[in-house]
Amino acid sequence: MEGQLFSLSKIFTERILRIPDYQRGYAWTDKQLKEFWADLLQLDEGKNHYTGVLTLENVPERNFSKWTDDLWIIQYKGYTPYYVVDGQQRLTTSIILIQAISEYIPNDKKLNFTDVTKIREKFIFESKDESISRSYIFGYEKDNLRYYERGISSQSTKGRFITRDMLLILAFRLNKGKVDIEKVIKEIENVLNAQWWKEDLIKLLIKDFGSGGFYFWEGIRYFLYEYEEELRSKGKNYTQKIDWQEFTKKDSRDFISVEHIYPQKAKKDCWKKTFNNYSLAERKILMNALGNLVPLSRPKNSSLQNNCFEDKKGSKEKKVGFRYGSYSEIDVSNHNDWTPKEILIRSIELLNFLESKWGVSLGNVEEKIDLLKLRFVLHKEMLNLSELESFSKPKGKKKLSIT
Repeated sequence: MEGQLFSLSKIFTERILRIPDYQRGYAWTDKQLKEFWADLLQLDEGKNHYTGVLTLENVPERNFSKWTDDLWIIQYKGYTPYYVVDGQQRLTTSIILIQAISEYIPNDKKLNFTDVTKIREKFIFESKDESISRSYIFGYEKDNLRYYERGISSQSTKGRFITRDMLLILAFRLNKGKVDIEKVIKEIENVLNAQWWKEDLIKLLIKDFGSGGFYFWEGIRYFLYEYEEELRSKGKNYTQKIDWQEFTKKDSRDFISVEHIYPQKAKKDCWKKTFNNYSLAERKILMNALGNLVPLSRPKNSSLQNNCFEDKKGSKEKKVGFRYGSYSEIDVSNHNDWTPKEILIRSIELLNFLESKWGVSLGNVEEKIDLLKLRFVLHKEMLNLSELESFSKPKGKKKLSIT
């Protein structure tokens, strides 16, 4: 099987495919989806579209024996369970497309001489007990469906983020006939466009930002991960350098995954000469400022974050440091020095990204500086607001402003 070409139909012949826990969720954006669709539209009749390498791995019995909903299809129908190790983004997109097509075509019609019900059985789910129980042919090993059902339908969703994975899981739930798709789409649009949601989000952000600094913000990892993905997308890179599951693990006492660029224990002369003209309280604000935090591609010993900035950037000899880390780390490594001015500018840039990504407005550059509690940097570095205006011009959809 290794190195051979298989059609999608062949891949889904008597196989049950699961995305393992350690894999990231569905992450394709409009850009990748449009490219995928364009490739399909450009196919000549009778030709095939090569989607790339798909790597599958046999699931050990000790693992699939816990899949209580799927054991019947493995044991009695002879399906072989596989983990999707590589290619899950393309495979997920293909299945969503097949799902959409199967919903569009009436049940009494055929596609490529095949009944729609047979297409669903092959690619989407198999049923037993007169369609009461279903086993999905492709999906996550642990999808937490009950959690997402509660989260989407309850009032507790105020201020929470609806992710692509939640929508994807909901799409599979819709196939069970429990939810009317038009009502769900309308409800999601209402939530995402609601004034109260954005107003609550702004209030929540302002409250969190003022309670000890951005390092202690509950959403900091999610936000830094989103920014990391933005940098990856802009650079047209397909290699993911931060794994969400690993990144969200609680830091141990000795290892960290979010680093203070200007360190918590800045005892070296390289830091003292730049920051010692600031008070202890001001240094603490700078240390926990949004622009001073960077997500690491892999956890590092906490003692190493106290190094000078030049050492943190890394060397060609050792092949370690920001230059060889996440896309966020690489972005930081492009700075010649790390001073309060750099922290202020990067903080503003990250707030601009937040505005564009989440569809809210945090005000002009001066209001952002006040939100960041970094106005003292303006005075000590003798900066003019006009110098910072160019860093406060977010692009994106229409936003709700603070009033």
